[in-house]
Amino acid sequence: MLRPVMSLRLFGTLAIALGAIISSGCSVKYRHEVETAGTEAKFAYGAGGFIRYDGYTDDKDNAVAGDLQIASIDFKKPGSEITVRFVGVIHIGDIEYYKAVQRDALDTADVVLFEGVKMAGQEDAPKEQTNALSELYSNMGRLLGVGFQKDGIDYTAENFVHCDVTVEPGDNPMDQQMNPAQMQQAMTMLGPIVTFKEMLTQGPAGVRTEDALKHNMAGMMLQQMDGMSDEELFEHYRKQDGTLPKAMRNRAERAAKTLRGAIPPGGLPGIGGGGMSEEMKKFVIDDRNDYVMNALKERLAKEDHSKAQTIAIFWGAGHGPGMAKALREWGYEAKTTTWFRAWAMNGRGKGWVAGTEDGSGLETEVLTPARPMTPSASPKKTGKKKVILY
Repeated sequence: MLRPVMSLRLFGTLAIALGAIISSGCSVKYRHEVETAGTEAKFAYGAGGFIRYDGYTDDKDNAVAGDLQIASIDFKKPGSEITVRFVGVIHIGDIEYYKAVQRDALDTADVVLFEGVKMAGQEDAPKEQTNALSELYSNMGRLLGVGFQKDGIDYTAENFVHCDVTVEPGDNPMDQQMNPAQMQQAMTMLGPIVTFKEMLTQGPAGVRTEDALKHNMAGMMLQQMDGMSDEELFEHYRKQDGTLPKAMRNRAERAAKTLRGAIPPGGLPGIGGGGMSEEMKKFVIDDRNDYVMNALKERLAKEDHSKAQTIAIFWGAGHGPGMAKALREWGYEAKTTTWFRAWAMNGRGKGWVAGTEDGSGLETEVLTPARPMTPSASPKKTGKKKVILY
Protein backbone atom coordinates (compact mmCIF):
# COMPACT_ATOMS: atom_id res chain seq x y z
CA MET A 1 0.00 0.00 0.00
CA LEU A 2 1.00 3.62 -0.24
CA ARG A 3 2.61 5.02 2.88
CA PRO A 4 1.53 8.67 2.97
CA VAL A 5 4.03 10.79 4.84
CA MET A 6 1.06 12.53 6.41
CA SER A 7 0.74 9.52 8.75
CA LEU A 8 3.95 10.67 10.43
CA ARG A 9 3.23 14.37 10.26
CA LEU A 10 0.01 13.75 12.11
CA PHE A 11 1.87 12.63 15.21
CA GLY A 12 3.30 16.13 15.44
CA THR A 13 -0.05 17.64 14.51
CA LEU A 14 -1.77 15.61 17.23
CA ALA A 15 0.66 16.89 19.82
CA ILE A 16 -0.14 20.42 18.66
CA ALA A 17 -3.86 19.70 18.91
CA LEU A 18 -3.35 18.62 22.51
CA GLY A 19 -1.52 21.85 23.10
CA ALA A 20 -4.51 23.71 21.69
CA ILE A 21 -6.71 21.96 24.23
CA ILE A 22 -4.27 22.76 27.02
CA SER A 23 -4.43 26.47 26.18
CA SER A 24 -8.00 26.78 24.99
CA GLY A 25 -10.68 28.64 26.85
CA CYS A 26 -13.08 27.13 24.30
CA SER A 27 -14.24 30.57 23.24
CA VAL A 28 -13.44 32.61 20.16
CA LYS A 29 -14.79 35.54 18.23
CA TYR A 30 -14.67 35.90 14.47
CA ARG A 31 -13.10 38.71 12.46
CA HIS A 32 -16.47 39.77 11.05
CA GLU A 33 -17.77 40.16 14.61
CA VAL A 34 -15.05 42.53 15.83
CA GLU A 35 -13.89 44.36 12.69
CA THR A 36 -15.63 46.91 10.53
CA ALA A 37 -16.63 45.75 7.06
CA GLY A 38 -13.78 45.99 4.59
CA THR A 39 -10.98 45.67 7.15
CA GLU A 40 -7.93 44.28 5.38
CA ALA A 41 -6.74 40.90 6.58
CA LYS A 42 -3.30 40.71 8.17
CA PHE A 43 -1.96 37.29 7.31
CA ALA A 44 0.63 35.23 9.13
CA TYR A 45 2.48 32.91 6.71
CA GLY A 46 4.07 29.49 7.00
CA ALA A 47 5.52 26.73 4.78
CA GLY A 48 7.44 29.25 2.69
CA GLY A 49 4.31 31.23 1.91
CA PHE A 50 2.05 28.32 0.91
CA ILE A 51 -0.01 28.47 4.13
CA ARG A 52 -1.50 31.60 5.69
CA TYR A 53 -3.84 32.50 8.54
CA ASP A 54 -5.64 35.76 9.26
CA GLY A 55 -6.73 35.04 12.83
CA TYR A 56 -5.00 36.76 15.74
CA THR A 57 -5.04 37.58 19.43
CA ASP A 58 -6.19 41.14 20.05
CA ASP A 59 -4.72 43.65 22.49
CA LYS A 60 -7.03 42.30 25.23
CA ASP A 61 -5.87 38.72 24.65
CA ASN A 62 -9.14 37.76 22.99
CA ALA A 63 -8.94 35.02 20.35
CA VAL A 64 -10.17 36.24 16.96
CA ALA A 65 -10.56 33.47 14.37
CA GLY A 66 -9.92 33.84 10.65
CA ASP A 67 -9.48 31.16 7.98
CA LEU A 68 -6.51 28.84 7.46
CA GLN A 69 -5.77 29.03 3.73
CA ILE A 70 -3.59 26.92 1.42
CA ALA A 71 -2.16 28.08 -1.91
CA SER A 72 -2.49 26.59 -5.37
CA ILE A 73 -0.12 28.33 -7.81
CA ASP A 74 -0.05 28.22 -11.61
CA PHE A 75 3.41 28.53 -13.19
CA LYS A 76 4.06 29.33 -16.86
CA LYS A 77 7.24 29.56 -18.94
CA PRO A 78 7.59 32.14 -21.73
CA GLY A 79 7.10 30.43 -25.08
CA SER A 80 5.24 27.43 -23.63
CA GLU A 81 1.49 26.82 -23.43
CA ILE A 82 1.92 24.29 -20.63
CA THR A 83 0.84 25.31 -17.13
CA VAL A 84 2.49 23.62 -14.16
CA ARG A 85 0.15 23.90 -11.19
CA PHE A 86 1.44 23.24 -7.68
CA VAL A 87 -1.62 22.39 -5.60
CA GLY A 88 -0.57 22.59 -1.96
CA VAL A 89 -2.63 20.70 0.58
CA ILE A 90 -2.91 20.32 4.33
CA HIS A 91 -3.71 16.78 5.34
CA ILE A 92 -6.46 17.59 7.85
CA GLY A 93 -9.23 19.95 6.80
CA ASP A 94 -12.89 20.43 6.03
CA ILE A 95 -14.14 17.68 3.73
CA GLU A 96 -15.75 20.30 1.50
CA TYR A 97 -12.33 21.98 1.16
CA TYR A 98 -10.95 18.81 -0.40
CA LYS A 99 -13.92 18.55 -2.73
CA ALA A 100 -13.37 22.16 -3.84
CA VAL A 101 -9.67 21.52 -4.44
CA GLN A 102 -10.51 18.48 -6.52
CA ARG A 103 -13.20 20.27 -8.50
CA ASP A 104 -11.36 23.55 -9.13
CA ALA A 105 -7.66 22.61 -9.17
CA LEU A 106 -7.34 18.88 -9.90
CA ASP A 107 -10.24 17.91 -12.17
CA THR A 108 -9.34 20.87 -14.41
CA ALA A 109 -5.79 19.52 -14.92
CA ASP A 110 -4.83 17.09 -17.66
CA VAL A 111 -2.69 15.07 -15.28
CA VAL A 112 -2.22 15.12 -11.51
CA LEU A 113 1.05 13.89 -9.99
CA PHE A 114 0.23 12.92 -6.41
CA GLU A 115 2.33 11.90 -3.42
CA GLY A 116 2.48 8.74 -1.35
CA VAL A 117 5.52 6.66 -0.47
CA LYS A 118 5.10 3.22 -2.00
CA MET A 119 6.42 0.00 -0.48
CA ALA A 120 8.15 -2.25 -3.00
CA GLY A 121 6.00 -5.04 -4.40
CA GLN A 122 2.66 -3.43 -3.53
CA GLU A 123 0.05 -1.88 -5.78
CA ASP A 124 -0.41 1.83 -6.34
CA ALA A 125 -3.99 2.25 -5.18
CA PRO A 126 -4.28 3.83 -1.71
CA LYS A 127 -5.62 1.42 0.87
CA GLU A 128 -7.22 1.76 4.25
CA GLN A 129 -4.80 2.56 7.03
CA THR A 130 -3.87 0.28 9.91
CA ASN A 131 -6.12 0.15 12.95
CA ALA A 132 -3.74 2.28 15.01
CA LEU A 133 -3.48 4.93 12.32
CA SER A 134 -7.23 4.87 11.72
CA GLU A 135 -7.71 5.49 15.44
CA LEU A 136 -5.32 8.44 15.24
CA TYR A 137 -7.19 9.87 12.24
CA SER A 138 -10.53 9.37 13.95
CA ASN A 139 -9.45 11.08 17.17
CA MET A 140 -7.92 14.01 15.31
CA GLY A 141 -11.11 14.51 13.32
CA ARG A 142 -13.28 14.29 16.41
CA LEU A 143 -11.05 16.77 18.26
CA LEU A 144 -11.14 19.46 15.60
CA GLY A 145 -14.37 18.78 13.77
CA VAL A 146 -12.55 18.22 10.47
CA GLY A 147 -11.86 15.39 8.05
CA PHE A 148 -8.87 13.90 6.31
CA GLN A 149 -7.41 14.22 2.86
CA LYS A 150 -7.82 10.54 2.07
CA ASP A 151 -11.57 10.82 2.75
CA GLY A 152 -12.12 13.96 0.69
CA ILE A 153 -10.05 13.28 -2.45
CA ASP A 154 -10.92 10.74 -5.15
CA TYR A 155 -7.59 9.08 -5.90
CA THR A 156 -9.20 6.84 -8.51
CA ALA A 157 -9.71 9.79 -10.88
CA GLU A 158 -8.45 8.98 -14.37
CA ASN A 159 -6.02 11.90 -14.48
CA PHE A 160 -4.31 10.89 -11.19
CA VAL A 161 -0.79 9.47 -11.53
CA HIS A 162 1.18 8.27 -8.53
CA CYS A 163 4.54 10.06 -8.46
CA ASP A 164 6.62 9.37 -5.36
CA VAL A 165 9.48 7.18 -4.22
CA THR A 166 9.33 3.41 -3.77
CA VAL A 167 11.24 1.94 -0.85
CA GLU A 168 12.28 -1.54 0.16
CA PRO A 169 11.16 -2.84 3.56
CA GLY A 170 13.59 -1.62 6.19
CA ASP A 171 15.09 1.10 3.97
CA ASN A 172 12.54 3.77 4.84
CA PRO A 173 13.94 6.38 7.27
CA MET A 174 10.35 7.00 8.36
CA ASP A 175 10.26 3.49 9.85
CA GLN A 176 12.30 4.59 12.83
CA GLN A 177 11.55 2.69 15.98
CA MET A 178 8.83 4.07 18.16
CA ASN A 179 7.72 2.92 21.55
CA PRO A 180 4.45 1.15 20.71
CA ALA A 181 3.43 0.84 24.37
CA GLN A 182 3.73 4.58 24.90
CA MET A 183 1.94 5.27 21.64
CA GLN A 184 -0.96 3.07 22.68
CA GLN A 185 -0.96 4.70 26.10
CA ALA A 186 -1.21 8.14 24.48
CA MET A 187 -4.11 6.96 22.32
CA THR A 188 -5.85 5.54 25.40
CA MET A 189 -5.39 8.79 27.28
CA LEU A 190 -6.74 10.71 24.32
CA GLY A 191 -10.11 8.94 24.35
CA PRO A 192 -11.58 10.73 27.40
CA ILE A 193 -10.24 14.06 26.09
CA VAL A 194 -12.11 13.59 22.83
CA THR A 195 -15.24 12.53 24.70
CA PHE A 196 -15.07 15.60 26.93
CA LYS A 197 -14.52 17.86 23.94
CA GLU A 198 -17.59 16.39 22.26
CA MET A 199 -19.60 17.13 25.39
CA LEU A 200 -18.42 20.74 25.19
CA THR A 201 -19.40 21.03 21.53
CA GLN A 202 -23.01 19.98 21.96
CA GLY A 203 -25.62 22.60 21.24
CA PRO A 204 -25.46 25.93 19.37
CA ALA A 205 -22.01 26.84 20.72
CA GLY A 206 -20.42 23.62 19.51
CA VAL A 207 -18.99 24.97 16.26
CA ARG A 208 -17.50 27.97 18.04
CA THR A 209 -15.79 25.65 20.52
CA GLU A 210 -14.24 23.62 17.72
CA ASP A 211 -13.12 26.83 16.03
CA ALA A 212 -11.42 27.93 19.26
CA LEU A 213 -9.37 24.74 19.14
CA LYS A 214 -8.56 25.21 15.45
CA HIS A 215 -7.60 28.85 16.01
CA ASN A 216 -5.10 27.86 18.70
CA MET A 217 -3.80 25.00 16.58
CA ALA A 218 -3.31 27.26 13.54
CA GLY A 219 -1.26 29.65 15.66
CA MET A 220 0.84 26.83 17.08
CA MET A 221 1.53 25.38 13.62
CA LEU A 222 2.74 28.73 12.30
CA GLN A 223 4.93 29.23 15.34
CA GLN A 224 6.53 25.82 14.80
CA MET A 225 7.17 26.75 11.18
CA ASP A 226 8.82 29.90 12.49
CA GLY A 227 11.28 27.73 14.43
CA MET A 228 9.70 27.59 17.89
CA SER A 229 10.32 24.23 19.53
CA ASP A 230 7.80 21.79 20.92
CA GLU A 231 8.84 22.58 24.47
CA GLU A 232 8.68 26.35 23.98
CA LEU A 233 5.21 26.06 22.48
CA PHE A 234 3.78 24.00 25.29
CA GLU A 235 5.32 26.21 27.95
CA HIS A 236 3.97 29.33 26.23
CA TYR A 237 0.42 28.01 25.91
CA ARG A 238 0.38 26.24 29.28
CA LYS A 239 0.74 29.63 31.00
CA GLN A 240 -2.33 31.04 29.31
CA ASP A 241 -5.55 31.30 31.26
CA GLY A 242 -7.98 28.77 29.88
CA THR A 243 -11.42 27.89 31.18
CA LEU A 244 -11.13 24.14 30.74
CA PRO A 245 -11.24 22.17 34.00
CA LYS A 246 -7.80 21.66 35.50
CA ALA A 247 -8.14 17.88 35.37
CA MET A 248 -8.84 18.08 31.64
CA ARG A 249 -5.85 20.30 31.00
CA ASN A 250 -3.61 18.01 33.05
CA ARG A 251 -4.80 14.96 31.11
CA ALA A 252 -4.03 16.68 27.80
CA GLU A 253 -0.55 17.60 29.04
CA ARG A 254 0.15 14.02 30.12
CA ALA A 255 -1.12 12.62 26.80
CA ALA A 256 1.04 15.06 24.83
CA LYS A 257 4.10 14.21 26.92
CA THR A 258 3.48 10.49 26.45
CA LEU A 259 3.01 10.94 22.71
CA ARG A 260 6.28 12.83 22.37
CA GLY A 261 8.06 10.21 24.46
CA ALA A 262 6.98 7.48 22.04
CA ILE A 263 9.09 8.98 19.25
CA PRO A 264 12.90 9.35 19.08
CA PRO A 265 14.03 12.98 19.63
CA GLY A 266 14.22 14.78 16.30
CA GLY A 267 13.02 11.65 14.51
CA LEU A 268 9.67 12.80 13.19
CA PRO A 269 8.34 16.06 11.76
CA GLY A 270 7.09 18.42 14.42
CA ILE A 271 8.53 16.38 17.30
CA GLY A 272 11.70 17.11 19.26
CA GLY A 273 12.96 20.67 18.80
CA GLY A 274 10.33 21.61 16.25
CA GLY A 275 12.05 19.94 13.33
CA MET A 276 13.35 16.60 12.05
CA SER A 277 16.63 14.77 11.85
CA GLU A 278 18.86 15.54 8.86
CA GLU A 279 18.36 12.01 7.53
CA MET A 280 14.60 12.40 7.85
CA LYS A 281 14.64 15.84 6.25
CA LYS A 282 16.70 14.55 3.32
CA PHE A 283 14.24 11.73 2.69
CA VAL A 284 10.93 13.45 3.48
CA ILE A 285 11.71 16.69 1.66
CA ASP A 286 14.81 16.68 -0.52
CA ASP A 287 14.84 13.17 -2.02
CA ARG A 288 11.10 13.10 -2.66
CA ASN A 289 11.08 16.61 -4.13
CA ASP A 290 13.92 15.57 -6.44
CA TYR A 291 11.97 12.49 -7.49
CA VAL A 292 8.82 14.34 -8.54
CA MET A 293 10.71 17.20 -10.19
CA ASN A 294 12.83 14.77 -12.22
CA ALA A 295 9.65 12.97 -13.29
CA LEU A 296 8.12 16.32 -14.25
CA LYS A 297 11.21 17.32 -16.23
CA GLU A 298 11.06 14.06 -18.21
CA ARG A 299 7.35 14.58 -18.90
CA LEU A 300 7.87 18.19 -20.02
CA ALA A 301 10.68 17.15 -22.38
CA LYS A 302 8.25 14.88 -24.23
CA GLU A 303 5.33 17.32 -24.47
CA ASP A 304 4.38 19.63 -27.33
CA HIS A 305 4.71 23.05 -25.72
CA SER A 306 2.61 24.70 -28.42
CA LYS A 307 -0.49 22.91 -27.10
CA ALA A 308 -2.22 24.15 -23.95
CA GLN A 309 -2.40 21.72 -21.06
CA THR A 310 -2.09 21.71 -17.27
CA ILE A 311 0.12 19.39 -15.23
CA ALA A 312 -0.75 19.51 -11.53
CA ILE A 313 1.55 18.52 -8.67
CA PHE A 314 -0.67 17.61 -5.72
CA TRP A 315 1.57 17.49 -2.65
CA GLY A 316 1.70 18.74 0.90
CA ALA A 317 2.12 22.51 1.13
CA GLY A 318 5.46 22.11 2.89
CA HIS A 319 6.96 20.78 -0.35
CA GLY A 320 5.97 23.95 -2.20
CA PRO A 321 9.05 26.10 -1.51
CA GLY A 322 11.50 23.55 -2.93
CA MET A 323 9.40 22.76 -5.97
CA ALA A 324 8.71 26.43 -6.70
CA LYS A 325 12.45 27.11 -6.51
CA ALA A 326 13.14 24.36 -9.06
CA LEU A 327 10.46 25.68 -11.41
CA ARG A 328 11.91 29.19 -11.25
CA GLU A 329 15.34 27.77 -12.08
CA TRP A 330 13.77 26.20 -15.18
CA GLY A 331 12.42 29.57 -16.29
CA TYR A 332 8.85 29.25 -14.99
CA GLU A 333 7.08 32.21 -13.40
CA ALA A 334 4.20 32.24 -10.93
CA LYS A 335 1.18 33.62 -12.76
CA THR A 336 -1.86 33.02 -10.56
CA THR A 337 -2.28 32.07 -6.91
CA THR A 338 -5.58 30.65 -5.67
CA TRP A 339 -6.16 30.48 -1.93
CA PHE A 340 -8.45 27.72 -0.61
CA ARG A 341 -10.02 27.81 2.84
CA ALA A 342 -8.85 24.57 4.44
CA TRP A 343 -10.33 25.52 7.82
CA ALA A 344 -13.23 27.88 7.22
CA MET A 345 -14.08 29.71 10.43
CA ASN A 346 -14.59 33.42 9.82
CA GLY A 347 -15.41 32.67 6.17
CA ARG A 348 -17.73 29.75 6.85
CA GLY A 349 -20.46 29.71 4.22
CA LYS A 350 -18.63 32.11 1.89
CA GLY A 351 -17.25 29.44 -0.43
CA TRP A 352 -14.01 27.50 -0.36
CA VAL A 353 -11.98 29.77 -2.64
CA ALA A 354 -10.88 32.68 -0.47
CA GLY A 355 -9.41 34.65 -3.37
CA THR A 356 -7.06 34.72 -6.33
CA GLU A 357 -4.00 36.87 -6.92
CA ASP A 358 -1.84 37.66 -9.92
CA GLY A 359 1.68 36.33 -9.56
CA SER A 360 3.03 35.20 -6.23
CA GLY A 361 4.80 36.69 -3.24
CA LEU A 362 7.21 33.75 -3.28
CA GLU A 363 9.78 35.78 -5.17
CA THR A 364 10.30 37.92 -2.07
CA GLU A 365 11.02 37.12 1.53
CA VAL A 366 8.01 35.62 3.25
CA LEU A 367 6.61 37.19 6.40
CA THR A 368 6.33 34.80 9.33
CA PRO A 369 5.26 35.76 12.84
CA ALA A 370 6.54 34.50 16.16
CA ARG A 371 2.90 34.33 17.33
CA PRO A 372 -0.50 35.06 15.78
CA MET A 373 -0.49 38.73 14.77
CA THR A 374 -2.44 41.38 16.61
CA PRO A 375 -4.29 43.93 14.44
CA SER A 376 -1.63 46.60 15.03
CA ALA A 377 1.42 44.36 14.96
CA SER A 378 4.06 44.90 12.31
CA PRO A 379 5.11 41.63 10.68
CA LYS A 380 8.74 40.77 11.15
CA LYS A 381 10.99 39.45 8.43
CA THR A 382 12.85 36.33 9.24
CA GLY A 383 15.60 34.31 7.67
CA LYS A 384 15.35 30.75 6.49
CA LYS A 385 13.62 28.35 8.82
CA LYS A 386 13.36 24.59 8.82
CA VAL A 387 10.10 23.68 7.12
CA ILE A 388 7.73 21.53 9.12
CA LEU A 389 5.21 19.67 7.00
CA TYR A 390 1.48 19.39 7.60
